[in-house]
Amino acid sequence: MTKHQRNTKTPNNNNLDTTAYNQILGDIRSILQKGVSKAYKAVDNLKVQTYWQIGERIVRDELEHKGRADYGKQIIEKLAIDLEFSRATMFSIVAFYRTYPIVQTLSGQLSWSHYLEFIRIENKNERDFYELQTLSNIWSVRQLQKQIRNDLYGHSKEEGKVIVTQPIPQKPILPEDIFKDTYNFDFLTLDENQYYG
Repeated sequence: MTKHQRNTKTPNNNNLDTTAYNQILGDIRSILQKGVSKAYKAVDNLKVQTYWQIGERIVRDELEHKGRADYGKQIIEKLAIDLEFSRATMFSIVAFYRTYPIVQTLSGQLSWSHYLEFIRIENKNERDFYELQTLSNIWSVRQLQKQIRNDLYGHSKEEGKVIVTQPIPQKPILPEDIFKDTYNFDFLTLDENQYYG
């Protein structure tokens, strides 16, 4: 039995104005959806900023010890163990900072998962193209991956000039689509068939 099920009460609907109630219910659902969207973005923006700061700190330390062979690799691997991060995540954080050494170039509209895709693209023009397309079309990470796999950048070139395309989104993008499997916001989900009094 879930928390919501335990708290479910059967209301006395005799004096309830159904139209007014449905308006209130719709308004509250809209407020919750906007709140969830803002929460997803706020949490992921903090993650991006935090990882950038971690990357900056590690690279700064590497520069101070650049005369020592494999120092950077050793420090990253040791930090991964002590911080209980995967090695891949730690190396991605450092690659992220090296790809985006100026924090002002980061977009609050892009998630950490988006940036993971971008740092794999070595060509700066291509990376910039996919960033612009992602922002313009509000692509989820899956949509971005699909466009990269299909080489949209390569197909968008015409006589050496990149043409920016703006496909129409097939359906409205929800925060859950962009940040799928990253956070659990079930506490803000309402069961449409239940009344919580």
